Parts: sequence; C-alpha cells; structure tokens
Amino acid sequence: MADARLLHEIPLYRLVGSDNWVKIPVLSTGDGSFKVETGRSVLHFKDDNIKPNAEGKYIINIEQLDLGSCCGDTKPPREFEMPSALLESRKERRQLNALEENTIYVDRSVEPIRYFYLESDKLRILHGESR
Repeated sequence: MADARLLHEIPLYRLVGSDNWVKIPVLSTGDGSFKVETGRSVLHFKDDNIKPNAEGKYIINIEQLDLGSCCGDTKPPREFEMPSALLESRKERRQLNALEENTIYVDRSVEPIRYFYLESDKLRILHGESR
C-alpha cells in the first residue's frame, strides 16, 4: 500500500538480476516540511530553507544519513535532487491554505476563486489569481 506522505524516492542501488531498486523515501511531515528516513536515522528539512543552486536545481545533502554500510560495493548517494515542480506545488498549496484561513466562505465556482472574510462587521471579498 502506498504512503500518502510519500513525496519522492531516492534510488540507492539496483537489486542484482532485476530492474528493481532499493530506495529511500522522502516523506511529507506537514505543509512546509519533509523528512528523509532510513532504518537508522532521519533528516528533517523545511521547504523554505531549500534554495536552488546556480543551475536552478534543488540539491539536498544527505551525507549525515551515513548510507555507506547499506549499499555494499555500490557508492551511496551523498545528495539528491528534489524535483522543483514538487517544491513549487507545495509552496502554492501553502499560499492557498493561507488565503483560506479565517474565511467564512470560498467560492470555487467562479474564476478567479473568491474568498469571503468578515472584518469589523463588514464583508471583504478577495479575488484569487486566475489560472
């Protein structure tokens, strides 16, 4: 059964005589954080702390997991690339969640989405961005 928290998988090595890989899961721990977990250790990360390198890639160092003993003769990865589309979609979801906070109603039947708030006994309507 698939884990709903699974964001990405880091391939470690291919099983002998097979197309199957042993992988490390990258799991969501909330809207703005995730973890890389092995049987021996866990690394926690916040989305906002992950910055792209000069090439625009999100490279995450996992040397602290000490994967050397689990891969046999295969050299374990010291870092992995987190898909930028994944981090961007999580950021967009956090922004939408922030807009929906304290609303009395969200109208998704129109484009752009409208957010209704009560402020000082007055109705405030905020229009979201068009898609």
